[in-house]
Amino acid sequence: MGTVQSLVLGITLLCITQISAIAQDASPVRWGIGVTVVDFQDVSPYYVKGAFFSPNLLVSVTFNQRIMLEPGISYYRVTSKFPDSEESENALHLGGGVYWLVHHRALTLQFGGFYEYLTYSTSDSYGNTDKRTMDGSGYAIGPALGIEYRISRQFTVGTTIQYQIQKSGYTRREESAGGTREEKYDFAINHLRTKIVLRFYF
Repeated sequence: MGTVQSLVLGITLLCITQISAIAQDASPVRWGIGVTVVDFQDVSPYYVKGAFFSPNLLVSVTFNQRIMLEPGISYYRVTSKFPDSEESENALHLGGGVYWLVHHRALTLQFGGFYEYLTYSTSDSYGNTDKRTMDGSGYAIGPALGIEYRISRQFTVGTTIQYQIQKSGYTRREESAGGTREEKYDFAINHLRTKIVLRFYF
């Protein structure tokens, strides 16, 4: 296990331990919903041909203002049509993060980690006979650092920076008048992903 993976595991175990203690506290649990906008080209430049922005839906659960769990889901689909071809791409991310919170006046610092399951596919058609498809899945894990500014009691705006350790596998299939060819690939990439986050707390 690498250094970064060990760090994420350590932070997650620490947060779980703290949640067990906080669960016995009489303080209420606070719920919220959030929306983020990210650039999917930054997430997976290997299979996204352009920079497309997509909303991500989050559910924030805060325990005693110290621990936040935040599962989320994001999806996008883009189709481009040309005189002699058509291209389509879609991706689904499902996962979440766990964060330790530090408050200072209207600012909240968030230290933690995240995990996401990824699926994606592309399809390119040329004429009536030629077609190329790619289907894959994988995961992304890593540490995360965020900062949140409280606009009012209910609304906040912030940013989250994730260090993505992503591993995926995909199958590439080409169909033409000459026959069909299929190949399988695996790849791994490490990079930063930045999100702008808007949250509403109940």
